[in-house]
Amino acid sequence: ISKLTLRADYSFEDIRRENADEWGLTDSTRRNTVSLSADTRILKNLTFKAKYTHKEIDDPAYNTEPNHSDEGRLSVSFIPLPQINALLSYSIAQEKRDDLFYLDTEEAKNKDAKRDKFLGSITFLLLKNLSLTTSYAYMHNNVTQDIEYHDTSGNPKVDYGVPYKDIAHSYSANVNYMAKDNVNLNAGITHTLSKGAFYPSSQDLLEPTSVASFSDINVRETSYAVSGEYQLKHGLALRIDYRYSVFNDVLDNPYDDVEDGTAHIVLLTLSKRW
Repeated sequence: ISKLTLRADYSFEDIRRENADEWGLTDSTRRNTVSLSADTRILKNLTFKAKYTHKEIDDPAYNTEPNHSDEGRLSVSFIPLPQINALLSYSIAQEKRDDLFYLDTEEAKNKDAKRDKFLGSITFLLLKNLSLTTSYAYMHNNVTQDIEYHDTSGNPKVDYGVPYKDIAHSYSANVNYMAKDNVNLNAGITHTLSKGAFYPSSQDLLEPTSVASFSDINVRETSYAVSGEYQLKHGLALRIDYRYSVFNDVLDNPYDDVEDGTAHIVLLTLSKRW
């Protein structure tokens, strides 16, 4: 259809494992995935994309994987001026697991998860060879799951329907400068705020100290990055990256081993293209 593109995809995976029992894994896993998507150009400078994906997974290897999942994605690209490009993207997923696998009990079965993400970015072409990109990202996970634990005597116990939540906000700005046709320079900063915790209900886990206190997290991280790439002859390219990160544990939780810190990372890359 004019200005509208529709797609449908189907994939099947059959994964088989050797020595699965020794690793506590299932012998095989089968995945069926169906997706439908649509792209349309509403206006000359406005593009809209939508995608829906459904997955059915038989005998997942790990409890982190669902048996059934549904995910929807929406994105809008807008170019109000030749020098400005904006992108908005949102996705939401619902996951269900109805046969959790624990070594010591078959009573813990259920897991429900809801995940949503948002991304917004704007790129400004300040000069012919100079651009600035600013962006904001939001990520949120909400999980309710049966959990197995052991008491001081080693007996397995089950805490049903334990909620877990985490949330993250990330802000970034990046400058790109094409000094020459074969020289590309970048500089950027990213600041991320994240929190997470789970909330057990069993009294055995709340006294004298709540187990949840061992996993509460509230951190802030700021990263500064600069990089440069030089295009050599015959498809060769030399690139250098430097990143400096500052990590701050806001909670200073005495029950974990998370500490404030800094990191310096330098990467030198030589690549060849054919």
